[in-house]
Amino acid sequence: MFQERLEQVRRSQPLREQFSCKSNYRQHCQLLKLVFSSARRSRYTASRMVAVELLYIVGCGSTDRNKVQRVLPYLFTLAADSDVQVAGLALRKITDLFYTMAEPFSNAEDSKYYRAVVENFTVLSKSTMLRSLFFKKLPQICSIVEWLALHCLKYNRNCSQTDHYELVDAVLKQYGMYSANEK
Repeated sequence: MFQERLEQVRRSQPLREQFSCKSNYRQHCQLLKLVFSSARRSRYTASRMVAVELLYIVGCGSTDRNKVQRVLPYLFTLAADSDVQVAGLALRKITDLFYTMAEPFSNAEDSKYYRAVVENFTVLSKSTMLRSLFFKKLPQICSIVEWLALHCLKYNRNCSQTDHYELVDAVLKQYGMYSANEK
């Protein structure tokens, strides 16, 4: 039943076309808020997973700037969910959403979101329930952070291209703490 509903959401072309227009920006923001607030208040895992899929679909149809400023914060919040299925799906959709972007930052003001993305990835790396998925996605995450750094350097010279090394070091330190605690 859940898979059927998920397929219906994925095949929702009118939804993608409706929210890909820049003229519907206010409706776009309202839909994102509605989906996220419903997911936050839901006690069912399946409802939160459908919310993650909806956020991803709406994000795919929106501009790169809206993806970074509007959709990713909601997905990062759902990636910190207490249910491992929701958190894992959100992490997968975060990495997938980055691969749909062409130009994440369009000016110097947007480049401030770069640090927020790196910090959110660092927070997710400390999650014990996402550890195996995070390590499996680590090469993709590092390439995303490096790609974001290159785009950030266009507008802001304060960005560092070595942030993905810092992220990997933080993950390895955290992994050392996990393995020391598990013995």
